[in-house]
Amino acid sequence: MASSRSSQREADEPVRCLETGCTDLIVGLDCTPDATCVCVGSYDKTTRLLWATSGQLRSPAKQHTHRVWRVALSAEANVAAAACDNGKVYLLQLETGEVESKVDLKHPVYSVRFVRGRGQLLCGLTSGKVQVWNLAQRTVVARLRGHSKQVNAIAVSGDGRVAVTASCDREVRIWDLTQLTVPERHCVHTLASHTDEVWGCDITADGRLVVSASNDHTLKLWRCDSGRLLLTLVGHTNSVSSCAFSPDGQHLVSSSLDETLRLWRTDTGDSVRQLRGHTGGIHCCVWSADGSTIFSAGSDKKVLMWRADTLPNIPRSASRSATSRSAWLEEEGGRVEQLARDHTSLVQHVAQITTQFSREEASLREGLELTTQQLTNDTMQLRQHVDTTTEQLSAALHRLERTTERLTQDNAALRQQLAQTTAELQQSTEHLNRANIIMQQRLDQVTEELTADNRRLRAELTDVLHFVRANVIPRNLVRKARAQATLLRTQSERHQAQLVTVRRAQQLEFEERLAPSRNRGFYGTNGAAYRASFQGAVCCVKVLYNIDLGRAESRQVRERYDAERELLERLGPHPNIMRVYASFVDTAD
Repeated sequence: MASSRSSQREADEPVRCLETGCTDLIVGLDCTPDATCVCVGSYDKTTRLLWATSGQLRSPAKQHTHRVWRVALSAEANVAAAACDNGKVYLLQLETGEVESKVDLKHPVYSVRFVRGRGQLLCGLTSGKVQVWNLAQRTVVARLRGHSKQVNAIAVSGDGRVAVTASCDREVRIWDLTQLTVPERHCVHTLASHTDEVWGCDITADGRLVVSASNDHTLKLWRCDSGRLLLTLVGHTNSVSSCAFSPDGQHLVSSSLDETLRLWRTDTGDSVRQLRGHTGGIHCCVWSADGSTIFSAGSDKKVLMWRADTLPNIPRSASRSATSRSAWLEEEGGRVEQLARDHTSLVQHVAQITTQFSREEASLREGLELTTQQLTNDTMQLRQHVDTTTEQLSAALHRLERTTERLTQDNAALRQQLAQTTAELQQSTEHLNRANIIMQQRLDQVTEELTADNRRLRAELTDVLHFVRANVIPRNLVRKARAQATLLRTQSERHQAQLVTVRRAQQLEFEERLAPSRNRGFYGTNGAAYRASFQGAVCCVKVLYNIDLGRAESRQVRERYDAERELLERLGPHPNIMRVYASFVDTAD
């Protein structure tokens, strides 16, 4: 019992702490298959090769001009690759640490991985592309397109046929490296289940399983051939930065920013051990190809070395053949019991799911019945509303038809009344036109009579003047004759003006009497035309009356003139006739 406890404490503690001499955090880590040499890349812009047994530098540290993000070792090519964010990948000789050559990719490189047996190097860029380089020819063989953000990690199967990439776009992609000449066949599966950026990935040596590590604090285990999610490993309390399978694929190790390493079983997803030793977040971890050692590095600028063959339930592959038959049977019996327990829990889980499904189905049916009943009620209400609306529309249509019929009758009556009024108006207009013609003829006749009277009066005045020349007229008679002549002239002019005024007044009054009938047009009353004709006749009578008055006054003037003339004829000649005549002529003119 004591020996088992001591072995467990030894397994939970690191075997050795390698002082790297780095001045900033370590983000790149890889080791040789026999775990004798370790390569680290740091933010301090250096790449260092260390002996795992002593922790001493194998060669002087190589100083770069930019940060180193990832490193990878190739034992068959005896070189190490360092990816920098200046877009270059430096190839270092393992013996001397000197730069053998460099590959310029023009974009910052965040991940690198050698393809065993093919002489190729995979480089993940910030653009999301993965370039496949031929190391012998220093040329790009293919470009793997699919990711939309930077590629953080690359893993390759043991036979070099399958590659896995992890990206900040939360996706893991599986690539077929045997179809590099056919771009549409590059990506085999896209694994999208993480809820945050994916920073680490790995694939078993036989290419059967794939694991991914994410900022969502989880790891996910996938089938490589189908892309099916098998398990979600939960245990870390911070971002999981990297992960690595054991050589036999039965276990895996993960590193996290929670300063711990965790060992997991790949068949059950159980956490076997939690390893503590770092004093800061762990950014990278790697499991040696011989299965003996696990290396880890992070923010504390140290590399810790863990003995994997001494951990419980993780036998070393080289010593597996030495396990006794009883131990093997005991181990297999434990697995059978575990499988039985898993089967029982699975059956219980299926029963719970079935019960929950039955409850949900009953609730769904109840909800469906309620919805059906509600729809039926809504349909009946809608039908009643439609019937009511139809009745209202029918009543409105009936009212509209009656209104249209009434308007048609009113229109016919108005048209008949309009025709009758138009006929009456035409008759009134003809009557007024005839009355106007008669009045105009009468006015012309009166004008001719007044003109004749004027001419006769002028002729008589001339006779008076001749008589005055031939006779002597007393001064008082001359003055009276002058007054009579002036009065005669004034009355003649007044008659002329009165005639013009009478004509104008008659015309204006006639137009005013006719205007109301015109303004009312077709909408005048039946008595408008008769009133207009009656008022026009009254106007004509007034004008004729005024003419008769003028003629009577002219007749009176004429009679007075005749009397004065007879008086002058009885007077006889006068000695001052010439002077009186001249004065009379001046006054008369």
